[in-house]
Formats: sequence, C-alpha cells, structure tokens
Amino acid sequence: MREDKLLVAIEKTYKFLEKNCPNIKKIGFLGPLGTYQTNLLENYFAKMGKYELIYPDEEGKNNSYDAIYSLEYGIKTLSNPITRKAKRIFKEEVDKFIQSGVKCIILGCTGIYLALMQEEYCTKALLIDSSSDFAKC
Repeated sequence: MREDKLLVAIEKTYKFLEKNCPNIKKIGFLGPLGTYQTNLLENYFAKMGKYELIYPDEEGKNNSYDAIYSLEYGIKTLSNPITRKAKRIFKEEVDKFIQSGVKCIILGCTGIYLALMQEEYCTKALLIDSSSDFAKC
C-alpha cells in the first residue's frame, strides 16, 4: 500500500475509533511488518494523543507476518479455507493483547479479520478491519 493511501486509512481508522470507542484507551494493532516499519500508525496515534497504541512483540510481529505470507500456511496463499496454523498464530496474538488490557484491536489485513471473525474474540475485544469499511464484531 502506498504511503498516502496508508495515511488515509490511518486517519479513517482513528476517526472511527473516536466515534465508536470513546472510552477505550488501549488499542492493539496486528498487521503486516511493513506497517510497523513505516511508523506512520505509531506517529499518527502519538500525535493525536488519545489512545495508547500497542504492537505485538518482535516474535509476534514475525509470526503474524508468516501467518499472512507463508507459502505453506499463510492467508495470502491459502485462504479458502484459512489454515489452522495461521488462525492459531492470530489467536495467540489477540490473546496477548486481551491479557494486557486491550479492548479494541485494529487488524491491518482483511485476511486476519476473516480468520478471527467467527471466533470467541468478538465477545472479548472489538476487532476492526481497517482495510475494509470497518467491518467489525
């Protein structure tokens, strides 16, 4: 995704959070490595100052990257059905977020949302698919 499109998506996501999650302070983000590396999301949230943005640890980022792009089990390669291994990796990262007090998680890849949307997480945290028009559960 080009940087200008990414910035527009970040702004739209932030406005969505302000409107729909005014009392939530800790926001998790789970997505591709490139999004973390640009620092656009982190810088925008820091500038706005309302939410604490939480990322996975380095191992979690790398595992999530593999669950997205691995030729053996990644959602970009094998999405119908999404593999159990990819789902497990995403679930583990969401569990870590929930255990740290995160109530809302931005999913920076529609495939992650699809992997999690029918799981019990919909009752534990708000999942936001930032790459679509904010499908959520």
